[in-house]
Amino acid sequence: MKLILIAVLSSLTLNKQSKVVFDIPALKNKSIVELRKILGKPEVDDVPLDYKNKSGVNGDAYFKKGDFVLEVTYNPVNNKINDFFIAKEHAVSDFKMLEIAGNVLNTKEFILSPVRQNKNPNLFTGVTVTPK
Repeated sequence: MKLILIAVLSSLTLNKQSKVVFDIPALKNKSIVELRKILGKPEVDDVPLDYKNKSGVNGDAYFKKGDFVLEVTYNPVNNKINDFFIAKEHAVSDFKMLEIAGNVLNTKEFILSPVRQNKNPNLFTGVTVTPK
């Protein structure tokens, strides 16, 4: 009984401290052009200069809100979004906070892949969010 109460209290604490920062489900099926209109100019928009001459080349756009970063990987030829990566400026111990920040906690419309930090596998650098 105590264990259940602790789990519930931990969950309530996490939800009070966490909030949606990037509404990733609302960004699903949008192009990078549409994302720029919704989220504003990215901090970084990295597209290889010779992307038209190479197949499989991706662009990366980085959007920042507070200490959260949303990396968007996209195809620069057709502007289609491949996936999202939500992170904080520093590694975190609980990736669920990142899922809440991306509004993808317990979602069925995305594949969620938490990414562990190499030098400390108890910490997470972010969560890759791939549309199904």
